[in-house]
Amino acid sequence: MVKQGETLLYVMPQYTDLENKYTTVIEHTNLPSFVTFKSPFYSISPKASDSIGLYRVQGSLSDGALSTPFSFNINVLQGIINP
Repeated sequence: MVKQGETLLYVMPQYTDLENKYTTVIEHTNLPSFVTFKSPFYSISPKASDSIGLYRVQGSLSDGALSTPFSFNINVLQGIINP
């Protein structure tokens, strides 16, 4: 949960390729415009009032041979924006 006008830093849980053969790649299918990702951090900074609501972020971890889907929700609440 994050309020409009605030920034939340979400750390991606640790992941490991047990075979250690490949580099793990994280792909997203639907990052909201107010979310940026720089592994392993998501910066969530909703500013506009139209960003209020519930968002589901989906993606996958892939090592080139196998992939695993993941998802999480972001709930943006109305906040106070200082001009």
